[in-house]
Amino acid sequence: MSIGQSDGKITWMPLTEADSGNHVITFYAQDRVGQRASLSYNLHVTAVNDAPIIKNIKTISGSCEGDTIKICSTVTDEENDPITFVWFKDNVKMPSKDSVTFFTTDSAVPGNIRLS
Repeated sequence: MSIGQSDGKITWMPLTEADSGNHVITFYAQDRVGQRASLSYNLHVTAVNDAPIIKNIKTISGSCEGDTIKICSTVTDEENDPITFVWFKDNVKMPSKDSVTFFTTDSAVPGNIRLS
């Protein structure tokens, strides 16, 4: 949160889930001899559902037609929503009968995921 010293304009952008919820915001104005006044407001910040984050995608094996391709990645969701994977090739969604084995860094055992 910042306050413009010349115009008193208050600027703040909530950045994380911890910023959501109800807050009591108190503003103070103080003169050069130390006299001050305050004014408080109740502020409600509504949480938003953030998109999942996919990092470190790399093919770790398989490169020929008919080979099994294994993918290693880190997938997280700030709200811990279930993750659904969708498979695209050349910007075209692949049929749900196609599947891949997907490894994530938080699991030592790969899971077979049917992509839809």
